[in-house]
Amino acid sequence: MAVENSTTEFNWDDARFFLAAYRAGSYLGAARALAVSHSTVKRRIELLERSVGSRLFATTSGGLLPTDAAQAVFQTAERLEQAAQHFEHRLTGESREVSGSLIVTSVDGISGLLAPVIQTYHERYPAVRLQLYTSDRPLDLRRREADIAVRVTRRPDEDLFGRKICNVGFGAFASVDLIKACGTELHAMPWIAWDASAGATLTDDWFQDALPGIEPVIRVTHTTSMIDLAVAGVGAAILPMPLGHQAGLRSLSGEIPELCSEIWCLCHPELRYSDRVRGFMQITGDAFVAETSRAATSLR
Repeated sequence: MAVENSTTEFNWDDARFFLAAYRAGSYLGAARALAVSHSTVKRRIELLERSVGSRLFATTSGGLLPTDAAQAVFQTAERLEQAAQHFEHRLTGESREVSGSLIVTSVDGISGLLAPVIQTYHERYPAVRLQLYTSDRPLDLRRREADIAVRVTRRPDEDLFGRKICNVGFGAFASVDLIKACGTELHAMPWIAWDASAGATLTDDWFQDALPGIEPVIRVTHTTSMIDLAVAGVGAAILPMPLGHQAGLRSLSGEIPELCSEIWCLCHPELRYSDRVRGFMQITGDAFVAETSRAATSLR
């Protein structure tokens, strides 16, 4: 249904209400996010629709359904939100020292690449108290169990805000001593593989296709265990290229295209403009890109 055109002046603050309703999918959810009443959100959305002359949401039994007009301006509204936040930071933030706490979570393997990030971050933001948690169970950013997650994934959670840090290749690695004893043929190698509980289905599928009939000498649940065993010469292993290089292992295959993934830095959407979070994401991006480039060059 069309909304009658109006001469009502557009209120820039209404964009906040539009974004909250779009993200929450209901007036009630938007009201909770903005700490206002349900009726206030509904009234502000109606005023906004009147000012722009377009219906933005259809009310359904499942909540608010964005119209084509709403979908067309959503990204523009996000940029407006970002500009407003930047304006506020420039006015009030430059004179304040960045402080507080920052909880970062990562899997044990990737956490080994975070050492230069943490060092640089501490030098740049000495008043921030850093906590690093490594866990097999991903901490829930939506429940604020952590502020930032550094994850290897092709499909980051759409409910989170994130920055793709870099692509990461995976390949087969072995120690120099194991290569001397067995050669470089993958079929001739003893293998270290993931336990089923680790959920590494992509790697498991590759292993079954590329090395049918070969039974690993050991299965593990942690990346650090896999690296330690590979360095000790127990077997070959599929590892992220930067980690294999960092551990001093020899590449047997180069990058295996079907195993390539991405590293993402993710946070709760409400933290996206936090100086502590933005700084960590920027430093992580710079450090990981430099490391993966160096590793790729060294392994050619």
